[in-house]
Amino acid sequence: MGLFDFLKGKNKSEKFYNQGVALQKLCRYADAVASFDQAIEIDMANSHAWHSRGLALGELGLHADAIKSVDKAITLCPDEHLYEKSRKELIAKKTNANKENQLKVRVKRKKSKAQSPPPNNHPSRYETFFDKGNMYLNLGQYTDAVESYDKALEIKPKDFHIWFFRSIALNNLGQYSDAINSVDEAIELCPNEYIYLKFRADLVIKEEERTKNEKARIEDEINSKAKEIISEAIQLFSKGQFVFAIEMVDKALAIQPDNTEYIRLRDQLVTDDPKPDLTISLHSNSLRISSWQGLNVILTNSGNGDAQIVTITLSDDFETRRVGIHIVKAGTSETIEIPVRPKHDGHVPLDITLTYKDSQDRTYEAAGEFWVDVGEQSSSGFTSTSPSSTPSPDSSNLFTKYQSHDLIGEGGFALVYRASRDGRTYAVKVPKTPDSATGKTFISEIQNWTRLSHPNIVKVSDYNILPTPYFEMEYCEASLDSLPKPMSPDQAAWLIYGVCSGLHYAHGQKIIHRDLKPQNILIKEGIPKITDWGLSKVMTESKSTTSTSFTPYYAAPEQMGSQPKDERTDIWQLGAILYELVTGTVPFTGESMMEVMMGIMSRDPVKPTDLNPDVKEIEPVILRCLEKDPAKRFGSVPELQRVLAFYLKVTYTEALRVSQGSDDRKSAYLCGELLLIHLDSGELPQAVVYGKDLIRYLSGENRTGMESLVEQMSFCVDEGLTDLPEELMRKAEWIVHGSRLEGMR
Repeated sequence: MGLFDFLKGKNKSEKFYNQGVALQKLCRYADAVASFDQAIEIDMANSHAWHSRGLALGELGLHADAIKSVDKAITLCPDEHLYEKSRKELIAKKTNANKENQLKVRVKRKKSKAQSPPPNNHPSRYETFFDKGNMYLNLGQYTDAVESYDKALEIKPKDFHIWFFRSIALNNLGQYSDAINSVDEAIELCPNEYIYLKFRADLVIKEEERTKNEKARIEDEINSKAKEIISEAIQLFSKGQFVFAIEMVDKALAIQPDNTEYIRLRDQLVTDDPKPDLTISLHSNSLRISSWQGLNVILTNSGNGDAQIVTITLSDDFETRRVGIHIVKAGTSETIEIPVRPKHDGHVPLDITLTYKDSQDRTYEAAGEFWVDVGEQSSSGFTSTSPSSTPSPDSSNLFTKYQSHDLIGEGGFALVYRASRDGRTYAVKVPKTPDSATGKTFISEIQNWTRLSHPNIVKVSDYNILPTPYFEMEYCEASLDSLPKPMSPDQAAWLIYGVCSGLHYAHGQKIIHRDLKPQNILIKEGIPKITDWGLSKVMTESKSTTSTSFTPYYAAPEQMGSQPKDERTDIWQLGAILYELVTGTVPFTGESMMEVMMGIMSRDPVKPTDLNPDVKEIEPVILRCLEKDPAKRFGSVPELQRVLAFYLKVTYTEALRVSQGSDDRKSAYLCGELLLIHLDSGELPQAVVYGKDLIRYLSGENRTGMESLVEQMSFCVDEGLTDLPEELMRKAEWIVHGSRLEGMR
């Protein structure tokens, strides 16, 4: 062993020794013994550890082991008078303890001589089980320790030492309630022992915390179960199965009856439940006696659901044939000609009965009562007592809750407005055709988006299907589609790196986007944010989106067929976007969409360096993303991020070296970007370096904030932490963002 290794071992031994001394001062003697044992294991010649271990064992009542431990310290350091003094005190304690035990035994035998069972012929069994328990406790085998202490207590149920040590083992098992009961037995037998009372107080705190956590866990399970049920209800709703959807919401409400969100959802489902509502009217007002003729019956469906399997029955005074079965779509009227022959002449009542079903197989009935004049020639008319059709009321205007709004975009599916409310600006997206199918699909798809909360994902602040399907999201001033192209490779890599951060978070939530494209990556104050999570599935853009809900120019080969789609589908699309950012064109082009799709499936793209020689370093990254076989692409977004981070660190470091001393604004920008990249990569020491460099370029609150952040990062480095806490990561992002704004002024 070299001198360095020797000194390193010494320092580690002293660390455990100091830890044991601290625990000893807190009266946590068992834990102190464990720490001293670790110090001795590293350095057997640590006489201080042997001595302190002996004192701790003495406090635990293990006098024999305590004396042996101090003897070892004396052997190592025979001239230390303190060790000799401690040994004498331990011997005296052991003697007194033995005398007390002997006195207790004599008193007990004297009192119960007549009733006492025959004396124990195996006095050593108690000590065997007690010693075994202590051994298991020191080895961390707490279950075995409890079993050994229980066997010792069967022999000596009134030994407070065993009850106490048993409570220590139970504490280490996390069984705080049982540990409290055990230490209570020790306190009852030895009520004035401070360490027992202190240990019990600690156990009570732990048990309260455990109970609190258990309650929170149960509540989380309940919430999770209710959310699963609601998710299933929304899926049923998206399929038009309102009855089953309402039943599922009722199950969720049985778990959480006071959940106002679920109550509102149920009310909404009941309101939107597509129920047909048929009424009857007639075209003609007279019929001829004993003659077959056509009776034109008008069926009007004023409901919001289709009327299916409509059967028509006339009263017995009229003979009918070939009435048939009909369908009346929601919001429409159908004229049905029924072959009819009146049996009687005169002013004859005509009753028409309808039976029909909705899409969920529920059965309805409707009836109309009319008077018809039947004679040799048609004359007078009918009067009907059938209820009149009432049109559904118009929905209220969505934009009444906004102070202002103006149209800023239009696609094949939706209109996008910039709207102001409560002093803030939002983007509000509404379908061009708010029909029932759109509303169902909207609810089905938006649920994924609302689960995502990340700085690189556009935040949805509100959504509903009433008064029209819409969703409100944070307003972003631009998109990747609107940025000039081609752009520098480092700028493109930085933007895709940010998109990767949001995508990594989404994949962690088991959500893949499947329709990434420049139009779906917005820019807010320089930060890329992914939008249109799933809503793109119901978009039909005339140029770039097919009926299968992906964009051909950016689609992966597996999206052209029935192959599985996973995270690597998103990675292909990131590669296609990065290709366009650095070359100014998409990887695959053609005269038609079919030609584009055939190219994606069968051709290699033109190499990016053939279009822009400056992208040599990043070309391998792009081409690996665009591998036809998903297995040959990056296996995950974090893997792609690591490669981009390496490229950016090399590029930005060189750019910073060139800019320092000549362009402070650019130097500040590069320091900020390098700081964030190294934090993302878990390279805290390097992040501290760039944080310190960035301080030189800042002023005011940004400078104060960065100084504080550097101090906190340095503390994490000193403590050996590799990852910065989440709140400090957010703080770093905000300060760097502030430094960018400061540089723009």
